[in-house]
Amino acid sequence: MTEQRLYRGKPVDKKRGEWVYGYLTSKYSESSKYTTVGLYIEWFEDEWLHSVEVHPKTVGRAIKLKDKSDVEIYINDIYLYYQPLSKNGRQIHKEHRIVVQDDIVELFFLHNRAEGCHGGVKVIGNTHDDNNLLENK
Repeated sequence: MTEQRLYRGKPVDKKRGEWVYGYLTSKYSESSKYTTVGLYIEWFEDEWLHSVEVHPKTVGRAIKLKDKSDVEIYINDIYLYYQPLSKNGRQIHKEHRIVVQDDIVELFFLHNRAEGCHGGVKVIGNTHDDNNLLENK
């Protein structure tokens, strides 16, 4: 069976680790089927269904692209690529750091451009743990 890592999120219970991966589900209030009381990531392991409540702001969807190190890319990841430029007749590389947004058309364009002629992209962090990577860039 192929591993499905469609979403990831940070667990509310810190004992569960840094990130959990799987399907995104929600639980509703017993008094109203329209009131969400929590978001959960669920996955199967050893034929058992596991479910962990996650912080909603940390949930990111896999975009079905990988970086040059074969790391899956998720919404809110920060990735790095270099743009080759010429300055005073010398070849230089300008560094770009981009946050993966939900605009899939722009993301595919940037990813394919970087993969095609700029040495590929590399996931270097995410906005939940590494927002400082975007400072002064």
